[in-house]
Formats: sequence, C-alpha cells, structure tokens
Amino acid sequence: MALIDMIAAERVAVADMLESLDDTGWATPSLCGEWTVREVAAHLIQGFEITMLGFAKAMIRFRGNFDRANADFAKRIAAAQSNEYIIATLRENRYHPFTPPTGAGLRAPLTDVVVHGQDMRRPLGLARDFESATVGEVLNFLTTGKSRGFVKKGLLDGLSLRALDGSWESEATGGALVSGTPEALIMSLVGRTVALGELSGPGVGELRQRLVGA
Repeated sequence: MALIDMIAAERVAVADMLESLDDTGWATPSLCGEWTVREVAAHLIQGFEITMLGFAKAMIRFRGNFDRANADFAKRIAAAQSNEYIIATLRENRYHPFTPPTGAGLRAPLTDVVVHGQDMRRPLGLARDFESATVGEVLNFLTTGKSRGFVKKGLLDGLSLRALDGSWESEATGGALVSGTPEALIMSLVGRTVALGELSGPGVGELRQRLVGA
C-alpha cells in the first residue's frame, strides 16, 4: 500500500471515530498536552485550512515559535468550525498530499494522523486495529533520524526496539531491548507516557528515565 493510501485510510478512520462521538466525547481531554479531542481533530485539518501566507504571519506573530503558532491554529479552528465541518474536511481531503516544511515527506503526516488518532481514542477507551504496514512505516520514520519534532533528541541512543508480534524491529540492534505492541512503541516514542506501562524489556527503565526523569 502506498503511503498516501495509508494516510487516507487513517484520516477516514479518524472521521468515522469522530462521527460516533457526542458533545462530551468531543470535549474530552486528549493525550496531546492541554488539547481536547476537538482541538486535536482541528489540528488534523489545519494543513488544508491554513495558507502559506497565513502560516508565515503566525510565525512572525509568535516570534518563530512553531509550537505556539500550531496550537493557536488548532484552537482557532476548533472554536470556529462545527463537528460536521471537521469530519467532512477530513473525508474530503483524505488524499491531500500536505507535508510539513521539514522535508520529512509523507511519513510525517502519516505519523501525525496515527499518533493524534490515538491521542483521541485512548482517553475515550476506543481501539484502532492498525495495518501492520502502516505502523511499520511510522516506526521506521520515528527511529531512522528524520523525525525532528516527533522524537526527543537522544531518546533512542543505546536502545533497540521490537514489536511483540514480530512484525517490526529497529535497525539499531545490540542495545537494551524495549518490546511492546507497535502502537505502544509509537506512543511511547512520541512522549505519551501512558503507554510506557505496556512495554517490557531491559531498556524500558532507561526509556522512562529519558522521557519523565523517573
């Protein structure tokens, strides 16, 4: 399956999930900082909503701070648009080839929609049965040096990773092993500490130390 098809499938899956929620679900705190489910969903459509000029102006307004500009866009879109609009926009743009200005290619938006989908699903008690090829692409992206902005610098030094089902393992071998489901590995690598308890192996303690300092 091509990367753009994987992205499309995940955008549609998120739209389907959002369509099933009531107002309480949309207002639920997500795993992504202080964002609610609504604000995470709004973030997932901002690449289709914001022009390059609008982005440039925001970067000037926030003095080059990408994270603050990003958060402002998400909150403004969430406040301005209806549930139906957000869902429809995800569906209509499922094949949109938007990529962030980092040179990371399509693996970056694939990772973004997979991670943020779980940021919403986990607090809601919902599950997603990912295709092994999809989570494999995300894990390769997160572990092969092109994931600036997703993975804390130095997080994986001296560690090796392996999926419990044998579907994936990191290129780095010989380090302290960390094992888990592909989804738990992904969420831990991007700093979602709730998934750390689902991992096993001699490297988990070091990974936890690097993420939370405990």
